[in-house]
Amino acid sequence: MVAKNEQRADVTVVGAGPAGAMAALNLVPKGLTVLLLDACSLPRPKTCGGGLVGRARALLPSNFEVPWERQFLGAELYLHDLNQHFVVRDGKPFCGTVERQSFDAALVKAAVAQGALLRSPCRVEGVHHRGSHLELVTTTGYIQTQFLIIADGA
Repeated sequence: MVAKNEQRADVTVVGAGPAGAMAALNLVPKGLTVLLLDACSLPRPKTCGGGLVGRARALLPSNFEVPWERQFLGAELYLHDLNQHFVVRDGKPFCGTVERQSFDAALVKAAVAQGALLRSPCRVEGVHHRGSHLELVTTTGYIQTQFLIIADGA
C-alpha cells in the first residue's frame, strides 16, 4: 500500500542536469514510469563552460533543439613546448557552447513532455531497501522505486 505522501516510480533519477534528463529521455519511451528529482528549483544557474562537442550532440534526441550560444566551424591548438600545431576545420559546426541554465531546462522540458515526472526542489534525505523496492525519504515525501539512478554531478 502506498501512503498518502508517497509516490511510486519504476525508475527514480536524482539530478536533473544533462545526465539525469538524458536518462529520463531514454527510459520513458520504454514504457517506464520515471521520476526526475532535483534539489534546486528549476531552471537553476549552473557554473560551467558549456562546451558541447559533436559526439555529445549526436546522443541527444534528433528533434531536440539545442539552445546554442555560439557554434564553431574550426579550432586551432598550439603546443609550443612540442612545436606542434593542430587545425580542425569543417563546413558545418563541430562543437559549440550553450548556457547551462537554458540547456538543462530544455532537456528537462523534453523529458517531462515525453512523460517523466518532475519534483523540484526535492532533496533526497535517505534511501532504504524494502524487499523488492527502494524507499526514498525526500523533502517532499516518500518514493517507492524499483531502480535508482544517481546523476547529481561531481
